[in-house]
Amino acid sequence: MISNKFMNRLGMAMRNEVVGNSAKWLGIHTLQKREENKHEE
Repeated sequence: MISNKFMNRLGMAMRNEVVGNSAKWLGIHTLQKREENKHEE
């Protein structure tokens, strides 16, 4: 039987991972957009 504490910790870890990856992707995405805008000017 898996304990609730373990499930909560696992859920938090997964959520942090998803948030971290989203932030990373968004950061890379905005950087690329900025670079593209520079070239257009």
